[in-house]
Amino acid sequence: ACIIILLFIKRETSFDTFHENAERIYRVPVNATVAGDHFEVAVNSAPCGPAMLEEIPGIETFCRVRKNGNDILLSYKNRKFYEQDYFHVDSSFFKIFSYPLLKGNPDKALSAPYTMVLTQSVADKIFGNEDPVGQTIQMNQRRGYKVTGVVADPPANTHFRFNVLISLSSTMKQMGKEHFHNNWGSLMYHTYVKLKPS
Repeated sequence: ACIIILLFIKRETSFDTFHENAERIYRVPVNATVAGDHFEVAVNSAPCGPAMLEEIPGIETFCRVRKNGNDILLSYKNRKFYEQDYFHVDSSFFKIFSYPLLKGNPDKALSAPYTMVLTQSVADKIFGNEDPVGQTIQMNQRRGYKVTGVVADPPANTHFRFNVLISLSSTMKQMGKEHFHNNWGSLMYHTYVKLKPS
């Protein structure tokens, strides 16, 4: 029984320690009281990250992550695939988290609206031996998204389980800048900050 407990503890304490700057990465929760009711949640509002970067000198960068619960339909030529575990993320995602980008430029892969990065497994499934970078995939039979990178499949010891990363600037285009700059009441984003080296 002791060996099983030790293996469990070892696995649990290994989560996300592979990130190069793991000791400088923090998730920003909400701890608030509204109308006398206290609540704590892991999600935050869209303006939180930019405001923290502007007002707290010790923050190097931030990244918002929004996980969607519904499946998405990805279409390429005559092939269609339903995918789960897709996140909308800021372009700073690869500056904070050390998921190896196998193809594409980590500084630019998610900067433009309507761009996406696929895991190796999803890229292989959709494109086979064809190079996915630069190709356009239809999402939910509505809009084309350009594939700008391929990332290694996330390891088992991470709390991010994703198959597709979509540029958050796509969401900004769809929801409008007002949502991102002034909507403090809509708690939809996990906000991560990376602190400057001490």
